[in-house]
Amino acid sequence: MQACFEAGARGAGCEVEITWGDVDYLDLNTNWPLAERFQHHAEGLGREFYPIEKLGVGGAGSTDMGNVSQRVPSIHPMLAAAPRNVVIHHPDFARYAGSELGDAAALDGARSLALTAFDFLADADLRTATVKAFRVAKGLA
Repeated sequence: MQACFEAGARGAGCEVEITWGDVDYLDLNTNWPLAERFQHHAEGLGREFYPIEKLGVGGAGSTDMGNVSQRVPSIHPMLAAAPRNVVIHHPDFARYAGSELGDAAALDGARSLALTAFDFLADADLRTATVKAFRVAKGLA
């Protein structure tokens, strides 16, 4: 990447000074008991889920949520705010995200997260499964 920046600067007749930060973006550690409960609630609102095994490598984008998920049980659910063929960070995606489809994704996501949080607080078995899955994923159990 640095070579690309340097070549671009040379091509533009400029100089570039690059200082790389020592930042670590850790892998996402999905807590499957929580994720499954979220999916249950989202499906109850009419949402359909694309099989995760069909996403392929890098199909879900990138996030620094991985850092959080290494410390506490976490999920990073994604609900469709645009048709599957619309690429995120594209003007078409922005148009869809600002439409009724995008509003529905935000509201369904908020409802599903709230219901999942309530279940976690009210269901001792879910809390136990959540903690156990987190400990196993971290190699602590």
